[in-house]
Amino acid sequence: SAEYLIRAPSRDLVDQVADWFQNAARGAALMADVDVAVTQTSGIYGVRPNETLGDAVRETMGELGGFSVDDPLADDLRASLGDVSDRLAELDPTHRDRARDSAYFTEPVDAPDAGETGSYSTDSGDVSQIVPLGRLTTATWPVGTPPHSWQAVAASGSTGTEGMIYAAKTIGGTLCRLLAEPALLAEAVAEFEERGGADGYESPMPADADPYELLGVDRPGFEPTLADATDAGAADD
Repeated sequence: SAEYLIRAPSRDLVDQVADWFQNAARGAALMADVDVAVTQTSGIYGVRPNETLGDAVRETMGELGGFSVDDPLADDLRASLGDVSDRLAELDPTHRDRARDSAYFTEPVDAPDAGETGSYSTDSGDVSQIVPLGRLTTATWPVGTPPHSWQAVAASGSTGTEGMIYAAKTIGGTLCRLLAEPALLAEAVAEFEERGGADGYESPMPADADPYELLGVDRPGFEPTLADATDAGAADD
């Protein structure tokens, strides 16, 4: 048996390559006179951007400003990375100089990859196909840290928590704006609809896919159900 992951800039292209890949497997099976079975274990969409929400998130970050990380571990991790100048090239010169001299660079900056197709992994793409979605990244490891490195793992404790808290404040502040400014919310929804809305969304997973079977875990002895609000003592209006 074999397991393959197919990644492409768009969902349509993933589907095309997956079909081609499966046809190649079936052709090989015919030549070898053996049977072949294909099981799809995952499937996600790319992220649909929403510039209205992106701008709102950026404005909230600007109001919050940066944050500080007072942890000797941050300095030790930064020192272990050596020269990281090549990893700072995407920053503008002013931010680049300050980042080079910092263990943690937490000042809000505009997204350096705006308008580009990223190659990182995220499961928020399906959400963005159904509702307007705004996203952000925060500093959770020292300047210049490569993803999937031991430094990234080591920073996931106290130092990474500071970035997580900052992200929570940013999300909360942006949500407050959306609740207080109906026009901003309407603009975000209008942009979402202009980019296709949710009508054309179809899950990339087969209709009969069983998550417990795919994950290889035991099915719980109960079926999860939505709680009754009245039983939970919810207030009426």
